[in-house]
Amino acid sequence: MHLENYLDFHAEDVIRLKGHRIGLEHIVERYHEWGPRMNE
Repeated sequence: MHLENYLDFHAEDVIRLKGHRIGLEHIVERYHEWGPRMNE
């Protein structure tokens, strides 16, 4: 598995899902908000 297949690295601190405007920071933010509740 190569991260380059799934992520676009635009800059050192800008990583997005390939083909989307969703940044990795958005995914991490949602995980911190909802992640623990999803496992209940």
